[in-house]
Amino acid sequence: MEHDSWSSVSHSSPCPICGKNSWCSVSSDGHTVNCRRESQDALLSKLDKNGCEFYIHKTQEGFNAPIKYARRPSTQPIPCADAKTLNRVYSRLLSHLTVSNDHYEALKNRGLSSSEIRLREYRTLPFEGRYNLADSLLEEFGEEICCKVPGIFFRLIRKVKIWSIHGCSGSGLLIPSRGDSGSIEALKIRPDLPTPGMKYLYLSSKSIGGAGPGARVHVPLFNGDQSNTVRLTEGELKSDIATALSGIHSISVPGVQSWRMAIPILQKLGTQKVRLAFDADASQNITVAKMLSNAATALQIEGFTLEVETWNQ
Repeated sequence: MEHDSWSSVSHSSPCPICGKNSWCSVSSDGHTVNCRRESQDALLSKLDKNGCEFYIHKTQEGFNAPIKYARRPSTQPIPCADAKTLNRVYSRLLSHLTVSNDHYEALKNRGLSSSEIRLREYRTLPFEGRYNLADSLLEEFGEEICCKVPGIFFRLIRKVKIWSIHGCSGSGLLIPSRGDSGSIEALKIRPDLPTPGMKYLYLSSKSIGGAGPGARVHVPLFNGDQSNTVRLTEGELKSDIATALSGIHSISVPGVQSWRMAIPILQKLGTQKVRLAFDADASQNITVAKMLSNAATALQIEGFTLEVETWNQ
């Protein structure tokens, strides 16, 4: 993969991969891009003479000149598709994927049975093959729908739309986030190589000009009695596991600060008693402690009986 010459990107010819106008370079034939920022869908990564990593991308075959077009975030956000459409597209996406052995064993080690893993439709988002995944969805649902589904996006390269699946820069565990009807409204990713402060992230294309899922309350699949007690916690995987292992329906918010979002869901479920089960650091973290206190007060005002459950650190 050697080339006679490379052209540095500029304001007039930004990087076709990340859209920036510095650091990156394009080969003289326009077929290869050394991007300093975007690792997703790269063929491989290398280190330059200074020890800095860059990612080698192959552009669509047939380009005979340096690329001068890249998709950038639009000023007007793309609206997210409705819940019914999201469920259709995400269900189809998951049907094309499987769970890797490592992810399967990790889920088993956290207490989930094989039947629970199948029921909750966990999958592995691969690092490679995302162009093909996007193409299959595009063929079935069309551009108008796909562009409104968070995580499906396109780059405009020499005015040609190249579709792919956004996400972490590597593989990761896909966790369906469900609404109160059981339909899949979003997908959460647990990257295999998480970055600090980002243990989980939504499958989204908002940062690159596409649709974003927004914050969602996750309501795990459950066929037991939820009119008496429902646990309120944070994190989709945690609530799935708590539901499966305890037999108590455990819904979750995306973060402790989002507890207000759960009240309409609890009311819709007909819940009488709410068991608050936020992270165990409430005793040391003043912010978590304050949110726990605020949630407890509001839930009691709304007429719920309240219990507080502390996770074992």
